[in-house]
Amino acid sequence: MSKIKTVVAYLTGYAQTKSAVREVKTSVCLPVNFLRGLWGRVQEIRREAADANALARQDDKGLWDEMCREYEITTESVRRKYKSALFTNLLLVLGIGLIVGNLLSNLNAGSMVVVANIIFLNFLLMLLFQNAYRLNMAHTQSAPPVMQFLKNTLKNPTLLVGRTLPDDYKVRLEVSNE
Repeated sequence: MSKIKTVVAYLTGYAQTKSAVREVKTSVCLPVNFLRGLWGRVQEIRREAADANALARQDDKGLWDEMCREYEITTESVRRKYKSALFTNLLLVLGIGLIVGNLLSNLNAGSMVVVANIIFLNFLLMLLFQNAYRLNMAHTQSAPPVMQFLKNTLKNPTLLVGRTLPDDYKVRLEVSNE
């Protein structure tokens, strides 16, 4: 009897319909679960950022000290990374100059070229700002709120390039441990 039911189900298309519905359910569940996981991760990052921002408003030096403890930042590691970050900022500034020159020379070339140049310029500016913020954190040994740093950068654009570390620079936690 079950063989007859199976044959009838396949001949009428019921089995294919049932299989198709199962496939649709599976294919819908995968993106939904992916989006749920992604949303959960975004919420976690937002909570961490809100906590860090609140700590930066209260005590920006405390946030730097916490990062030094968590990531084991030493004077030597800061010096090594600082030199490469300064060089990266120099390359980014040169790249921005090239993109602005290319943008100005191609204004009449078409909207796609202009839009591509603007998008790439935005990308380079974001990288430059992030790198400059890291350089400023290492130089001042504090982690000010990002908007405060942006305001300071608008007042003093040389912060985007970075400053050299003094010869007697030491990470504050290393000095207090000695």
